[in-house]
Amino acid sequence: MDNQFSFKNSFFSKRRIRTTAASGSDKTLIDIARGVVRHFNSPHAHFLKNDHSTSVIRIEINGRTVVVRRDNPVSLPTFTRRLFKQSRSLKIWGKAHWLKKKGLETLTPLAVIEDYLLFIRLRSFIMVSLVEGVTFKEFLADPAVSQSSKSEVSSGILALVRKWHGLGIAHRDPKASNIMVHDNKASLIDIEDVTAPRTKFGQRRSFARDWAIVLHSLQNHKELRKKAQDEIVASFDGDPDYFSRRLVQRGLVQEHAIVGATFPGTISPEEIQAVITTRKPPQGWTTIEQTKDLIHLFHEPDAFHCLVSFRRFTQGRPKVKGVFSMALALGICGVDHAEIIEGGTQGKIEYLVYSTRGVETVETVLERLENDPVRQSEILAKAGAAAGRLHLRGFIHGDLSLANTYARKTGDGYSIEFAAASRTRWYGKRLKRRIAKDLAGINDQLNSRRYRRLAPAFQTAYRKALGPPHGKHPFTHAANRKTIAPGKQIQ
Repeated sequence: MDNQFSFKNSFFSKRRIRTTAASGSDKTLIDIARGVVRHFNSPHAHFLKNDHSTSVIRIEINGRTVVVRRDNPVSLPTFTRRLFKQSRSLKIWGKAHWLKKKGLETLTPLAVIEDYLLFIRLRSFIMVSLVEGVTFKEFLADPAVSQSSKSEVSSGILALVRKWHGLGIAHRDPKASNIMVHDNKASLIDIEDVTAPRTKFGQRRSFARDWAIVLHSLQNHKELRKKAQDEIVASFDGDPDYFSRRLVQRGLVQEHAIVGATFPGTISPEEIQAVITTRKPPQGWTTIEQTKDLIHLFHEPDAFHCLVSFRRFTQGRPKVKGVFSMALALGICGVDHAEIIEGGTQGKIEYLVYSTRGVETVETVLERLENDPVRQSEILAKAGAAAGRLHLRGFIHGDLSLANTYARKTGDGYSIEFAAASRTRWYGKRLKRRIAKDLAGINDQLNSRRYRRLAPAFQTAYRKALGPPHGKHPFTHAANRKTIAPGKQIQ
């Protein structure tokens, strides 16, 4: 049972304090609660956060350290609307106790303070124990922390969020600044938006949102993000279409800034401008494809491809406007793109330069491994998994074939990469008919006499990666286009 106290500030105003049963007789705690406004107004106040919505300070008194959060009136309409609802502090109080009963590591509530003028609640505060450690954002930015420790903690955070989801609970804002790390162990704070969706649909959406926010926190850390993507994809059974849209919506603008700042200037702005204005290739470049909306150039000595798109490729929110945005969106959604050398925008026009040096087409690798069917099956399985993830995230390549799928040699075999092409689109959801059309070219190759015995490796991995509801998407025979039952080999 909570303890409740009431103190008069003046004839018309009073302060109500609620504490836990365990801390009800803690005099230091009551003293802090009674003089909480004084601590916020002190010139020596140690603010951890101070914005229009919330102010958070750290208080040290009599050898004790606590953290106090104050709700700020965002605007008069918001303040008026909140008068008739439970205070934000009291909501956090209830959620913290609820999460503790579930066995989850989070804030430990100590007291709630509410100030009233007659019957009108003017403001509220919540006092919690100090959570030791640093934020995950600070942890990732610390150069003294080893990459292995960052990887270990990242995996621990994924496991922590997965534990919450296993109990049917979504944090709804697990960004890096809301995760505390201490002794390589993580805990989630800022639990105001925590919810337990009642329907399966609500859970799928809320869990997808959580994972999108976690991945967004790792956007500056490519290796950690890729590892996290793989771990999430392996266990996530939420709404993949909503997940894809959330990923691109949260990450595309920042990804433009991150990637755009890393280029060494492979192709000069003058050359790009010349392509845009004259639609002719610079010296040393050849034209592979030219349409009204796109030019695809190739520089053979460096194995560089340069694509310039002249209009938006897809509509909707968020907008993936052209080839550069398309390439970045692929990476954000966990689909490996060929090495991006340069890219940017000039008005509504986007350009992308990528390299195919150091990679081979899957078709070339299969030809070289002609006498090794086991390794051929392995690389086709990886190609199938990559194509499945491509379609799972709402992309249509537009020219999917073994000759347009790249394989990069790695320490444990090959990794599969794609490259944004003139017909590559992002719809943010899986469209069955478009997927079937996109698979047509590679189906023809897999059903040919040359690759027929290897087709099941690609198809099985593809179905597994794509998952429901299109996990049983039929592959069609190149000759007669008859539907082949899932799991049945092509005769």
